[in-house]
Amino acid sequence: MTWWTNDVDRKEEVWYFNFPGVPEPFQLRRERADENRVVWVNVGVFPPHWAGTTISWDLTPTPAGTRVAFAHSGFPEGEAEDPMISETWGLLMTRLKEYAESGTPNPFFTV
Repeated sequence: MTWWTNDVDRKEEVWYFNFPGVPEPFQLRRERADENRVVWVNVGVFPPHWAGTTISWDLTPTPAGTRVAFAHSGFPEGEAEDPMISETWGLLMTRLKEYAESGTPNPFFTV
């Protein structure tokens, strides 16, 4: 998780992601994590527009490496922050790729 933030705690299957200037951690429960798919569900109430959303990565082997299909779904219809969320996840996927290739964490957010 150190590609996203440098402040992460875990209690069983729930991960607590802390970010600078944010009043409480994002709470994501790991629903699945295997060689084909990783799924997190937001089980916290913060941020409010993330409540109940699902974040997933589908992993497919290819001759060149692994294809990663990312989705963050379950937002209320017409969510006003969709463009900001999409842009941030795009930047985060670059950090995740760099981390996977180098093994060196470079978190997007530092607390």
